[in-house]
Amino acid sequence: HPGRAAFDPPEIALADLAPLALALAQWGAGDPAALAWLDPPPPAAYAAAQERLRAITALDGTGRITAHGKLLTKLPMDPPLAHMLLWAAERGAHGEAAELALLLQERGLGGRGEDLDARLVRWRGDRSPRAKASGELAARWGRLAGGLRQSQIEPVEGPAKPPLGVLLATAYPGNLARRRGPSGEEWLSASGRGFRLDPASPLARVAWLAIGDAQGEAKGARIVAAAALELADIEHWLGRRIERRQTVCWNAGDARAEARLERRMGAIVLASAPDPAPDAAAVAALLLDQAQRNLAALLPATLLARARHAGLDSLALDQLADTTATWLAPLLAGRRDLDLDRGQVTSALLALLSWDDRQRLDRLAPREFVSPADSNHPIDYNAPAGPTVQLRVQALFGLDTHPAIGEHAGEPLLLSLTSPGGRPIQTTADLPGFWRGSWRDVVKEMKGRYPRHRWPDEPWTEKPSLKTKNAFQRAEK
Repeated sequence: HPGRAAFDPPEIALADLAPLALALAQWGAGDPAALAWLDPPPPAAYAAAQERLRAITALDGTGRITAHGKLLTKLPMDPPLAHMLLWAAERGAHGEAAELALLLQERGLGGRGEDLDARLVRWRGDRSPRAKASGELAARWGRLAGGLRQSQIEPVEGPAKPPLGVLLATAYPGNLARRRGPSGEEWLSASGRGFRLDPASPLARVAWLAIGDAQGEAKGARIVAAAALELADIEHWLGRRIERRQTVCWNAGDARAEARLERRMGAIVLASAPDPAPDAAAVAALLLDQAQRNLAALLPATLLARARHAGLDSLALDQLADTTATWLAPLLAGRRDLDLDRGQVTSALLALLSWDDRQRLDRLAPREFVSPADSNHPIDYNAPAGPTVQLRVQALFGLDTHPAIGEHAGEPLLLSLTSPGGRPIQTTADLPGFWRGSWRDVVKEMKGRYPRHRWPDEPWTEKPSLKTKNAFQRAEK
C-alpha cells in the first residue's frame, strides 16, 4: 500500500480522446493548447485521436470537422461506433450495427467470451428484462442512424448485408488483424500493433479478425472482443482500403535491392510478387542509403590512404559520405547491388579533385615506386610503420641512396626486401647502411638457397636486374 500513488491519474490522461477531439473540432477549437485545462490532454494521445478521426473521415486534413463528422455527433456513442452505424445504415444494416455497438459497450450482454457473433446470438435468444431493454435501446439507435443516413448505396453482387466483422472493421480500421501463427495466439493488425488471443478460443482457428476491444499493454494486448472475417468479405466490402504499392527493400542475404508489388491493408501484406518495372529513383535511393551505411567497404583503400598521406581533405571518409549524391549516385544508376567496379569508383573519386590536388597527390603520395631495375611496385600507405614498398633486393642493385617520397623527397620509403622466392629477408629505412651492414649475413643465407641469382659483395656498384646470373651475363655480353 505505501508504494501506491497518492492519487489516481486524471481521466483525461487515460481515456480515449477521440470524442473530445471531435467535440473541440465541432466548437471550432481544434487546438487544445488555446484552452484552459485543469489537466491538459496529453499531446501524443490527442494527436493519435485526431488521426483516428481522420481515418473515419470525421476530420479533414487540417483538423476541421467534416459534414460526416457533424452527423457523428448526433449519435449517442463514441465516434468510431457512430461512424459504423452511419456506414451500415447506407447499406441497410443499421439494426445489426446498433446491436454490435451496444454489445461493445455493455459488458456481459450475451454472456462472456471473445466471439461477438456468438454473444449476439445468445443475446437475441435471451428473454431477460435486461436483454429486452438492451434490444429496445439498440432498435432506437438503429432508427436514429437510419434517419441520419446521407444516401442509400446501390446494391452490388455478393452478400446482401455486411457481416459483423466488416461492421467492426469499419469502426476500427486499424484493428483489422490477421493470424500470425498456427496456434492463433499472435495477431498482426493493420495499424502494425500486435495482439494476443487465448489459443483455446474458437476464434483462434480463423484467419482474420476485426478486434473490438483488447486489454493490457499496447504491445501484445489480449483480445477480449472480436468478430471473425473472411478474406472474401474484406475484398468485397473493404476493397477500397486495400493499397497496391511498389516497395523496395534490401535483401541482406543476396546483398541486393529487391523490388516487389504488394497488395496491403496497412501493415498487413495480402499478396506480394516481384516488380518487373520498379521505381528507378527508389532503388537508387535505397542503394545510396545502404552504401552510406558501410561506405568504407566500397572505397579503394589505397587511394584514400594516399589522399590522407597527402593531406587532401576532399577525399576524407566523412567528406565523401556527405557528397555521395554527387560522385556515387551516378555509379548506382540501373543497378540492384553494390558490387561496383573499383576502377570506376577510383575514377569517380579522382574526378572530385582539382588539377592542383591531383598534382599534389601524385607528388606527395605516388601510387608506385619505380625501382632501378625499371620494375613497378605499389606503395602501401596503410602499413603500420609508414609508406612501405615490397620488392626483390636485386631490383635495388646500383642504388646507394635510400628512396624517399613526400615534399622535396624528404620522407624515407620503408623497403621490405624479399628473396627471389618472394620471402621477406629484411626491412630497412637505410639502404646504404643495409648494404654495408647486414647484407653480408643475407648473402650467406641466400647464396646457397638461390645459387642462380646474383649476391655480390658490393651491391651498390652492381647493375640492377631481376634476371638470373646466367641470363644477366648473356645480356651483358
